[in-house]
Parts: sequence; C-alpha cells; structure tokens
Amino acid sequence: MSLIISFLEKVIVVLAALTHQGERHTTLVRIGIGSKF
Repeated sequence: MSLIISFLEKVIVVLAALTHQGERHTTLVRIGIGSKF
C-alpha cells in the first residue's frame, strides 16, 4: 500500500509542478491522503 501512496504523491507533485498552480491543491490532497491512511 505504501508504494501506491508514494507513487500517487509523485504523480501529484509532477502535475503540480507542470501547472505551477497546483501547490495548494497538492497540499490539500496530501492532507487528505494522510487522513485516510
């Protein structure tokens, strides 16, 4: 499970870096992932 979470986090980081507007969204997603697991 941890590998999947790490992979998802990497994908989110890449997407955020590409959009340059997803920093806040990435933070919210990380908080969501942390609260779920």
